Amino acid sequence: TKINAAYSYGGPALAIKTIQNLTGVKINHLIIVNLANFPKFIDAIGGLTVTTGRICSEISGGVQNGGFTLNLRPGPHHLDGRDALTLARTRENRCNAASNDLTREGYQQKILNSIKSRLLSPGIFFRLPWASWAAPQAVRTDMGGFTLLSLFAAAEIGGSAPTQILGQNHLPLAD
Repeated sequence: TKINAAYSYGGPALAIKTIQNLTGVKINHLIIVNLANFPKFIDAIGGLTVTTGRICSEISGGVQNGGFTLNLRPGPHHLDGRDALTLARTRENRCNAASNDLTREGYQQKILNSIKSRLLSPGIFFRLPWASWAAPQAVRTDMGGFTLLSLFAAAEIGGSAPTQILGQNHLPLAD
């Protein structure tokens, strides 16, 4: 709540300061994802593949109420933009009562790793015109082209990061 409020009231600068104060982690750069345009970007890169457990998710009342529904068996799945967004937004999973915001963060990290893998795959070459058109509408950053390219190169050399979530008991107490 504090991070969302900080972003609403003070934009990226206050959000960064708030995150640094809450976690003690220095933030060097910022990437903002526009969820409204996220599905177009995922579709432009040809979808993505993630491995999940059983997912039974309804966002905003599910499809029957104008929202989104996602039902997945355990295992790898190739997702289009709409399904990737639904997975990224899944907080409650009817098939796993233990799912929560931390589980959602794990899904989001898996999605980001899959995007990175997709962007660095040979098959992306033919999709670059569509991806380069959709990317600025879905993602904003304070990094220049060279810094962003360096980040992608470092990510490729380092491989995909394991999914790690800071739990509440790892954060310093806040006022």
